[in-house]
Amino acid sequence: MAAQRDPVPDGVFISDLHAPSIHVKPDSPQRPSDPMPGGPSLIARCAKMFVTTDGELYKRSPSVVGMLMKCILTQQGKDLLLEIHAGICGHHAAPWSLVSDAFRQGFYWPTTLRDAEEVVRTCKECQFYARQIHLPAQALQTNPLTWLFAVWGLTNFTDNKFLEFADGYGIRIDWASVGHPHTNGQVERANGMVL
Repeated sequence: MAAQRDPVPDGVFISDLHAPSIHVKPDSPQRPSDPMPGGPSLIARCAKMFVTTDGELYKRSPSVVGMLMKCILTQQGKDLLLEIHAGICGHHAAPWSLVSDAFRQGFYWPTTLRDAEEVVRTCKECQFYARQIHLPAQALQTNPLTWLFAVWGLTNFTDNKFLEFADGYGIRIDWASVGHPHTNGQVERANGMVL
């Protein structure tokens, strides 16, 4: 109508606009062309990351140029994560590592990280061997060197009973002089613990 300069039909209101009819605040995330935040423009941007080949949907990998990750259903993705996590070659890895392995194998689904966290959270082995406080409930107490002898009844290593025991099991006894501790490294270590 306006391009051809035709007369305006009856019942049509015309107003010449010399200023914008919508006022948008500068800090507003919503642009006047989008009726909802991130609407068509977000969809158009996200659509560039996907491609169809032979009827299959693939997502372009953001880290590896040219790699296409096959889009799979969420249930298939959960099964894949479970196989990676606790399957034959599974090593009960952390969620971010599971996601990385799934992506490296060329699979994608939108809830990957959430599903990986759920797999780890519901894995009985992971919960049993989860990080625990490995500090003793009380201060450690050192046992005196005589404790071993008192408990096991080891009083004299030169006793015939002890030598017969050693010979019976094929144990060779090497004697070291206390005056020359350098002849036996075990004596040096024991002396270091005593001193």
